[in-house]
Amino acid sequence: MERVDDQEKAACLATIQIDVENAERFDIKYIGDDGKEKRPLILHTSPSGSIERILYGVLEQANKDKKKGKKPNLPLWMAPVQVRLLPVDEELIEYCMELGKDLDISGVRYEIDDRQMTLGKKIRSAEKLWTPYICVVGEKEKASGNLAVRRRVAKDQVDLSLSDLVKEIKEKTGFAPYQQLLQPSLISKQPIFSREV
Repeated sequence: MERVDDQEKAACLATIQIDVENAERFDIKYIGDDGKEKRPLILHTSPSGSIERILYGVLEQANKDKKKGKKPNLPLWMAPVQVRLLPVDEELIEYCMELGKDLDISGVRYEIDDRQMTLGKKIRSAEKLWTPYICVVGEKEKASGNLAVRRRVAKDQVDLSLSDLVKEIKEKTGFAPYQQLLQPSLISKQPIFSREV
């Protein structure tokens, strides 16, 4: 069997199984050619696997990418947070919240790093979480209406208007169902799962 995972273990993302127990468990019967009741063998098949198996495959691929020197990432449609807004000071949190309203309306998952940290630490925190788009918001950005956007996959930094950022995200995720962020958009209000981020 081909090695799939990083622990050198064979892993199964698709499955085909012959089930000899569920016919009895669910009282499934048929009448055979001989006129007698019989229990069938049940064939289970799942060509792409369950959600957990797909997520496993995505994370394994990210690990392989990391070992090759590439930045690991989740597909944009799957990323829990697609955009993180980083206000450079406390006075810009309200402006970020206004931007967030537009992102909400557009169906883009976002959060605002409103913590009292240096900009460098906020950027590192977002990078550790594989955030696809990291947007620094300072007075310059507020005045121009553009955002300084770090794009994880493209490995670049560009100035984009909010509408251009939304357009880029929608072009890449339009095929996928939308799921809104299920926690507060302000990071200071979110539950703490790790002291590192």
